[in-house]
Amino acid sequence: MTNDHLRVTRLARSCALLSLGLAAVSAAALLHGCAAVQRDDADHPQAAGWRAGWVMALKHADDPVETATLDCRDHGAASRGDYALVRYSRSRHWKHALIAVDAGAPVAVGDRVWFQPATCAASTVAASGG
Repeated sequence: MTNDHLRVTRLARSCALLSLGLAAVSAAALLHGCAAVQRDDADHPQAAGWRAGWVMALKHADDPVETATLDCRDHGAASRGDYALVRYSRSRHWKHALIAVDAGAPVAVGDRVWFQPATCAASTVAASGG
């Protein structure tokens, strides 16, 4: 009877370890999207205030914009011209900014862009191959 007891104990331990292993793998698979790692672009470090965004619409300075959280039309030298409505993530919330379009960089809806929302000084759109 002792041999049966040892076999049952070993089987119970093996099943418990297997269950813990499966639970750990399942938890890792379920939480995979919750802790996505954001990689910094070498030319646009997030610590320096750069944010990645996507062009939602192209606007002219006179066009009304209702959804912009940040309006950079009043800042900088370019008070007239073309602007891009950009969607970006800040503190896990989607924000919208209206930023100046660089005349030398062709920008289209859907392009990924980099800008600094805190200063608007470096908010010139530069397409990065979206």
